[in-house]
Amino acid sequence: MNTKLILTLGLSTLLASISADMLRQYPQALADYSKAIELDSKDAQAYLEKARTHYMLGQYPQALADCNKAIELDPKFATAYYNRGLLHTILDEYPQALADYSKAIELDPKFANAYYNRGLLYQDSKQYPQALADYSKAIELDPKFANAYYNRGVLYQDSKQYPQALADYSKAIELDPKYANAYFNRGLIYQDSKQYPQALADFNKAIELNPKYADAYSGRGQAHYMLGQYPQALADYSKAIELNSKDAIAYFNRGFLYRKSKQYPQALADFNKAIELNPKYAPAYLERAQTHYMLGQYPQALADYSKAIESDSKYADAYLLRGCLYTILKQYPQAIIDLKTAAELFNQQGNTEQYNNAMSILKELGQ
Repeated sequence: MNTKLILTLGLSTLLASISADMLRQYPQALADYSKAIELDSKDAQAYLEKARTHYMLGQYPQALADCNKAIELDPKFATAYYNRGLLHTILDEYPQALADYSKAIELDPKFANAYYNRGLLYQDSKQYPQALADYSKAIELDPKFANAYYNRGVLYQDSKQYPQALADYSKAIELDPKYANAYFNRGLIYQDSKQYPQALADFNKAIELNPKYADAYSGRGQAHYMLGQYPQALADYSKAIELNSKDAIAYFNRGFLYRKSKQYPQALADFNKAIELNPKYAPAYLERAQTHYMLGQYPQALADYSKAIESDSKYADAYLLRGCLYTILKQYPQAIIDLKTAAELFNQQGNTEQYNNAMSILKELGQ
């Protein structure tokens, strides 16, 4: 789950909302602002408006030059620092952007957008306490700031503070009922807490708002699966793959469903694709091993269990299953080593049931 920078110029709407007719007006606007500057070369506001117009045309270096001039003319022009920070962000010049947002805040401590965009930079650089403080300040200054609630929710969700995340996503949805990402992320929280009907409702809404939302189809597929609605789950995983052919998790989930329904060739194909997309995908190796095992392809199964362990050295299930296969193949020394490792890992993880399973097999082997 990645948080995208949501950039807002203080004197403009988002570029995405600009119509073709409006774009055709910008060259004339540039000419007008240039004329205003010609008449008054110390008009900082005119330079900022010209920067805004360059920004709308995607002419970022020119916009940056005009923001620099506006700041040179008026060193206390908070909005100019803020807009220059946006441009530095677009140009991936994050230290400069951070400095400009901070300067804008210093000059105008009630500048909610500046706190918000600085929070985005902190979040992107994994400085989470600073990001949290900035989002909270933006919300304090502007209680209707839906994006700030959403991004703070992402922080809470990533740190497993689910009640707070749920509250923030719900607030973002209340403020913006068409906020597809908020519905999706709230759906993930409901799913993690096994509230599958609520998760399904949120994924449905996210898809209604954005019919090409691949992750939402994948999430809804998982909710359908957990509710035992396997045909619907299969359809959703397939739709997610159609929309995003590089979604390794969707291939894995569909493969798991195929394996569960004993459609082994289809399962193998999906696990192969998941591994192709993510060569270190330990669960995909494990499930492909299980599929090979069901087909009686023991050497291939053994190789995949080993690959799963290579990808995740603490993968207790992989040790257990490889140990069981070694037992079937009567390779008892290898089986005992794997089963003991599995038991130790399960014990460390607090998985009493699987620990007892491993110990029971070891007991049958005389250990």
